[in-house]
Amino acid sequence: MSALQRYPFPGFVLTGRPQFEFYRRAHSGLLDYRYGEEMALAGSDEIVLTGICPFTLKPTRYRSATTGGEKLQDGRIMPEWRFQQISEDNLPFGDRAVAHLAMIESGANFKDAMFCSASDALSRILPPMTGPVTRMALDALPDDAGRFSTILIVGQLEQQADIRVTLKALARLLKPGGKIYFHVNFHYFEDATEMHQGTRGVYWALGWDFLQLLSDAGFANAQAITFWAKELGYLGAFNFLFEAAKA
Repeated sequence: MSALQRYPFPGFVLTGRPQFEFYRRAHSGLLDYRYGEEMALAGSDEIVLTGICPFTLKPTRYRSATTGGEKLQDGRIMPEWRFQQISEDNLPFGDRAVAHLAMIESGANFKDAMFCSASDALSRILPPMTGPVTRMALDALPDDAGRFSTILIVGQLEQQADIRVTLKALARLLKPGGKIYFHVNFHYFEDATEMHQGTRGVYWALGWDFLQLLSDAGFANAQAITFWAKELGYLGAFNFLFEAAKA
């Protein structure tokens, strides 16, 4: 398999499970180094790192609580980076990463942009740089077609009763050539997406067939992007974002 495409965002583009396995083999040394960096940070109290804000490029701090993290043999705790790595301006990991990738691709040209997230932080962070953005709930999407040029989805898709129906509704909302970006509950060692019934209702564990689900819903050029950057507050094993365009 050919070398992976390098991305302007700190990561690689992957178009399926075979490329992911190639990535693991070809970059095992890099992945071991990243793991060592994270192990060295483990502690019993909140972990605070100094870095750079991906939006303002100014110095900032990233705070990671250790509550609920993985307890190591020596008693230290490894935070759950994806949920506990919060920037100084209270922007959660997923919101920050999705918006960062979208801004790199669009040049901060967020005309007619919509986002869906448990946090409203993007309503506060993005407008000074991009103009207004609309916050919506995935279970209350409008019927009007071609309304948005950019859609950001942060950790909400996996809670939908029927992912396929929701993806088709999102595709309908995008303008031709528009882009959609996801941070989702992705199980990178699984090929198939599976639905589970939890105490809070249905939730989905997305596998590599998520790329095909995007294509089936009317999206084109669906791809996964893996990323890691200590100075940008992107710690954690195999972080992934997904993107696709309106077909």
